[in-house]
Amino acid sequence: MKNFSQLWIVAAFLLILATGLSGCGDSGGMDDGEDSGTPVIVAPEPVPAFCHRISEENRDEPFHVYGTTEIRIRVSGENCEYSFELLAWPGLTVCESLLTGTGETEEKLYYHLPDGDYLISADTECTWQALVSDTSGCPGF
Repeated sequence: MKNFSQLWIVAAFLLILATGLSGCGDSGGMDDGEDSGTPVIVAPEPVPAFCHRISEENRDEPFHVYGTTEIRIRVSGENCEYSFELLAWPGLTVCESLLTGTGETEEKLYYHLPDGDYLISADTECTWQALVSDTSGCPGF
């Protein structure tokens, strides 16, 4: 009879243990109520193949671009005139007339450019800045 009592105690202990473990269950890291369907894959932010910031301070430094190129130009100053051109380097031949006008502006322009080195020529007394990148764009001004 003593063995039978001990067997029941061991069986009851194992049953309690098994019930407790099954109640813990692994939810796979998901909270109850969340759909356990297909995982969502988040793509990283696109990184531009090239991104150049050009201003009065570095306008004489050539930069390298190719393919479809986004050129953003920001001009500050109320009544100042400006004219921007894209020059091939070396040689300084005009490839594109980018922007001409008066007063403040922010423009986004697109060009398909051959692989090469370029400069932006800025004829202005205004404060200005340009961002040159592939079409994924540089992080903002």
